[in-house]
Amino acid sequence: MKSCIIGTGEPSRVRFSGASQIAQPFIGVSGEKEEFSIAGILFKKKEPIFTVLSNTFSIFHMWRVMKLLEMVKRLDNTTVMSCYEIVDRKDRNVYSPECADIFLQLGGPKNLYKLRGDLLASAPPVENIEDFILALAPLDTEIDLLELKSEISLCNVQITPIISKTLGDWKGFSKSLKMASSSAFSDTIN
Repeated sequence: MKSCIIGTGEPSRVRFSGASQIAQPFIGVSGEKEEFSIAGILFKKKEPIFTVLSNTFSIFHMWRVMKLLEMVKRLDNTTVMSCYEIVDRKDRNVYSPECADIFLQLGGPKNLYKLRGDLLASAPPVENIEDFILALAPLDTEIDLLELKSEISLCNVQITPIISKTLGDWKGFSKSLKMASSSAFSDTIN
């Protein structure tokens, strides 16, 4: 299984498996024949934990998962999926029993509801969005174009040439970037 981390959050001290550890949230892709978006936690002295989330990469949703993971200080094997559900724009029922520990850590349901609203109103800087697009293109990973269009309509992101190309022809754009990167690689070898 191949994996690629395309974004990392701020490292912090957390509790995991009863021990205090340094952890860093990340987002990326993983898979052999089909790429799946993943989110997880990297540890200094331990194997990472991650959850496979979907077969398309939702740039904004994944970034919001990473930002919420930065705030959580007590982790278990369900934390990543709970964060994914909490910042899912389509999921209105975020107060599931699986999310109870996160509610408690972040000040209860009322505070979490406000935090969720703040996260849904936020977006990664446009440079990060472009970096994510450029990292995903050579991997043949599908970007959630409906999400990208929705975030543009909500004024959460400005359109740049790279974002415009992505919206216009993701398959062609992805293929041209893949060819350009392999050409640059062969130029460095020759």
